[in-house]
Amino acid sequence: MKRHKEQMGKTVRVLAHLLKVGKVDPNKKMELYYTCERGQQVEKNSSEFQKKIEGHTFSDGPCNIFQAFGEIATEILQSNGNGNRVSIYILTNGRWNAAPDRPDDLCKVDRVIKRFLTAIENGGKESNHVGIQFIRFYKADNPKDEAGLARLRFLDDNLAGHFKETGLDIAHGDIVDTTDWDGDVGKMLLGSVRSEMDG
Repeated sequence: MKRHKEQMGKTVRVLAHLLKVGKVDPNKKMELYYTCERGQQVEKNSSEFQKKIEGHTFSDGPCNIFQAFGEIATEILQSNGNGNRVSIYILTNGRWNAAPDRPDDLCKVDRVIKRFLTAIENGGKESNHVGIQFIRFYKADNPKDEAGLARLRFLDDNLAGHFKETGLDIAHGDIVDTTDWDGDVGKMLLGSVRSEMDG
């Protein structure tokens, strides 16, 4: 992700600004996590997020998305007793720690999404209670990025069927969307919680 640092900074600045202006986040803060590090950064100022991302030292090595995403899921599921809706924006090339020739290897991300779906189902929540938006960064001429792109497309388009095949038939199966970092901002914000925008 090192090569996408500038684009990531701009993307997060725009997202943070729109979420603040739209009064979407009840605590008026946005939390930022890195998959290769522990802890979070919390800011109210969107330009400060951009500075932190652009000043961050990124690695091009594999990352354990399952562990990082799983810890975030645990924190959300344990602390969200008040029932607020949650949107998670994951800026990624989708490569993670899988072999480049295995776009069908989801790196256990599906297990984390399954935890959210089960919580929605058991809690009697609406399907848009949790939204997971993967924001894609990739180079078209990079085979590893192509595999990551295929992985993200699978998570967006085929996850409900994948869960059904594994014996989990959940009514609220589509809480995932993917959008290119330079794509439609409205879809980026709402594609994971509004089915008419998930295209």
